[in-house]
This record gives sequence, structure tokens and C-alpha cells, in this order.
Amino acid sequence: MPPTPRDPLERLWGKLCVTDDGCWLFTGHCDPQGYGRIHSGGRGTPVVYPHRLVYERLVGPIPEGLTLDHLCRVRRCCQPAHLEPVTVMENIYRGQNAYIRAGLAGTCLKGHTDDFYTSPAGKRQCRTCRRERQRSRAGRLVDLAGS
Repeated sequence: MPPTPRDPLERLWGKLCVTDDGCWLFTGHCDPQGYGRIHSGGRGTPVVYPHRLVYERLVGPIPEGLTLDHLCRVRRCCQPAHLEPVTVMENIYRGQNAYIRAGLAGTCLKGHTDDFYTSPAGKRQCRTCRRERQRSRAGRLVDLAGS
């Protein structure tokens, strides 16, 4: 007879490491984005995110339509005090994505604030950066033609 699977939270406690800054780091398997993953009832069972499991067991259910934001910016952290339920858009705005930060600041990635336009593909682009790219490309074409 196969052994009965232990509670996933019970298995999870052995895979947490507390850091000096208070994070409870999951030391088990992580997905390519850096989030921990653990089987809900042993091998062959659905996979769950440890930070969600800990939050739901120690704090309560995650409200419908919300996701957990890691306030510490560490995706492997399971410390409930470092997690906050927010909308997906709020989580994106709080993130470290350079494009989002530049857009919120009203600049491009290089810090230009002068002149933006919407490309035919529907993307917001900086005219100064576009001119620099065109000059650089023209210079490369001249070099190729002179070779």
C-alpha cells in the first residue's frame, strides 16, 4: 500500500530558509520565472506555488481577481508579511520592468522626455531614439557600401 501523502504545508516547512531581512525563502524547485513550485500532495499531484499556499493557510483566502505581490521583490519568498493581494495591473506597475518604470515616469529607457509618437504597430516610441537608430543604421550602410 502506498504511503499517504503528507500535507503540502508540512512538507513545505522543511524547504524554507529564513534570511536576515526576514524573507522565508523556498529552497525547492523554482520555475523559469523564479517562483517556487511544490506538488500539492506528493508526486503526480497538481503543482502549487508555495507563497500562495502559505498565505492562504496562515492569512486567509486570496480575494477573487487579485494576485499576490512580493513586497520584498523576492519571488521565492513565502513570508506572509511580505505578500499583499493586489490587482494584476497594480502588480505590474510595482514591478521592476524598465519599460513600465520609464512609461510611468513619462520618459523612454534613455531618459528622453521630449517627443513621443505611436508607431503603426501601436507602440509608444521616442522620436529622439528613433533618429539615433536611423543615423546609426545609415552609418553602418555607408560602411558596408565603402567596403
